[in-house]
Amino acid sequence: MKKFLVPCLLLMSLLTLSSCGAIREDSTASQWLVDANLSAEETPEELYAQALEEGVLTIYTVSSRLVDVAAAFEEEYSGLSVEVIYARTEDMVEQLVSDKDADAITADLVFLTNGSGSITEELIPDDLVQKYLPYDMADAMLDGLNDSYVSVMVEVPMLVYSTQSFDAPPVANWWELTEPQWADKVYITNPSDSMISYTFFAMLQQNSDLLEQAYTQYYSTDYVGDGSATIFETFLRKLVNNGLHIVNDSDDVANGIEYGEGVVGLMNASKIRYNADGYHFALCYDMAPFSGVANPAAIMMVDGAPNVASAKLFIRYILGETDGQGEGLSILLANEGIWPARTDAEGLSPSLSTFSVLSTDEDFSAQYRDTFLTLWTEILTALD
Repeated sequence: MKKFLVPCLLLMSLLTLSSCGAIREDSTASQWLVDANLSAEETPEELYAQALEEGVLTIYTVSSRLVDVAAAFEEEYSGLSVEVIYARTEDMVEQLVSDKDADAITADLVFLTNGSGSITEELIPDDLVQKYLPYDMADAMLDGLNDSYVSVMVEVPMLVYSTQSFDAPPVANWWELTEPQWADKVYITNPSDSMISYTFFAMLQQNSDLLEQAYTQYYSTDYVGDGSATIFETFLRKLVNNGLHIVNDSDDVANGIEYGEGVVGLMNASKIRYNADGYHFALCYDMAPFSGVANPAAIMMVDGAPNVASAKLFIRYILGETDGQGEGLSILLANEGIWPARTDAEGLSPSLSTFSVLSTDEDFSAQYRDTFLTLWTEILTALD
């Protein structure tokens, strides 16, 4: 069911050879939209009957959590099969572009966040994906999260620590992590590849006034720069130069926290679900200038998807069905660190309004990306 792929050429090769359903050819987006009838008021029973006539439902995802949802979906709807393929956001977008250019669509759904603006700046404008929100769920979705795309839940990158090393959150200010006592003890995913770290840093840059207030709060003195760098650039350089561990993915961060001595790391709050596998994670809810950034996780139908009924049925399933209490959404909300995108569903986490969380400014994040990558490269190059 699950594949972990990064290079797009490898992704394309394996998809072509896999049993992921027939490749859609000789079709146009406009005709596909007519046939897909995304505004139709169809029941789960009607969609299930149609889906039984289709091939394997293929989902590109940035989250391994889709594997559990897909397994439950297959159990709920006997006779249907799901292929879950993991890819980084950039590789996913590139693959969708390649598929469309070749008129050879293989994927049916994509599951990703819009932290870097990938959905609203690339996928939607280029007609690579389409929004499908079941008619009987529209009124239950949170305002602002389901305008251009369909949000399932909200992910929040936060600082995580091990309860084996600390009895309580060991820090309360991000500036603390630039100090010598935290040298070689902080893990992040590489923000050049990971939206988890990138969106957090982008919001630090956009909210430099809050970063400056946090500086004053920690050092008990006003920040005085030399005019050659912004306060965010100063912070980032100090953090990196303090032996920051820059790793490939969240599992590397998780293992660094769990098996290191007095180590902390930035990763999606939902990763504390690893506690069920023997890890010992807890979240730092009280951090200055803020504890995390909120990134809605969206599910979208691929334009030209070969298995439309299956895709519609899966979207219904992962959104929790009409009343928001369905198994698909319940699986995602079964641990702390996840927030639902519906008004009629509840998770296990404290409300986002009870601690300092900023919503990612998706427009700023998209526009700032190239500037950040230039800065990031300069900082890393200076380490060599």
